[in-house]
Amino acid sequence: MSDRCLFMTGASSDTGMEFLDRNGRSYSLIYAHYNHMNDHLREIVRSFGPSLIPLKADLKDPKETEALLDAVRERGVYPDHFIHLSSGEMLGEKFHKRDSGDFLNSFTISTVSVVTLLKDFLPKMMKNRYGRVILMLSSVTVNNPPKYQSSYVTSKYALLGLMKSLSQEYASKGITVNGISPDMMDTKFLRNVLKKEVVLKENAARNPLGRNIEISDVLPVMEYLLSDAAQAVTGQNIAVTGGII
Repeated sequence: MSDRCLFMTGASSDTGMEFLDRNGRSYSLIYAHYNHMNDHLREIVRSFGPSLIPLKADLKDPKETEALLDAVRERGVYPDHFIHLSSGEMLGEKFHKRDSGDFLNSFTISTVSVVTLLKDFLPKMMKNRYGRVILMLSSVTVNNPPKYQSSYVTSKYALLGLMKSLSQEYASKGITVNGISPDMMDTKFLRNVLKKEVVLKENAARNPLGRNIEISDVLPVMEYLLSDAAQAVTGQNIAVTGGII
């Protein structure tokens, strides 16, 4: 176990839980944000004991995001690794039928929450001249986006812009800021959105790999970007698409 500290949003996601299962023991302390507890995350919390602090918050509410910061301040141990997995919903609806609140909610969850947290965390990383930041983007930022997902796509492009900007500002401070953009992954998040198994099958058929992207395809990229070997890699939006261009 190292003396590294991790802060993760969206720890209850399939990606978050698999990352913790595979890499969580590498950290001396983990702040694991979630919005909805599930049995798998509950077992992770139990097995890690005091080295993992579960923090519930709805990131649509700025006050609840601030409460996450209060928990870190109270503990007095600040993260040097930050992974942002939380995302707004993929609501399949035509643009002219959208409520502007859909855009606000997606933007607040995906981008405003990160701004709030990193404004507190980055100065501490800068003082230590070390930090690793990963923002989960989407293949919608590297390929033609799907129809009827305007609020989701807009929020991901906003997060991409934030990643690019922060990477330039903090590159000389020993801090890397990168994004990962996977193609469609068969996770509970996507299954809940799509509702139809046929969409996943159609996407798998058009992928050069002959299958959808899996979490196991994404985890090695995350692990590399968090490692000392990636100290010169920053400002990159790394596509994990199986060859879809």
